[in-house]
Amino acid sequence: MLRALTTTTSPSPELMAGWPDWLVIVAAVAGVIAGIWILGKLLKLALWLLLVAMLAAGVLTLVGFLLR
Repeated sequence: MLRALTTTTSPSPELMAGWPDWLVIVAAVAGVIAGIWILGKLLKLALWLLLVAMLAAGVLTLVGFLLR
């Protein structure tokens, strides 16, 4: 029992070897869809931050020109 607790197991490339093929494909497709969805959310956030930054820079530039 002590040997089982002290040995480390490394992740093998056959992690899903016992799973049915259809379940592996469904899990992979679900992972890809979730990844694309998260990437889309991050891109949308980045575009909003860029828009706010550009508006702030434009307002500051306009104020700078008007106060000169």
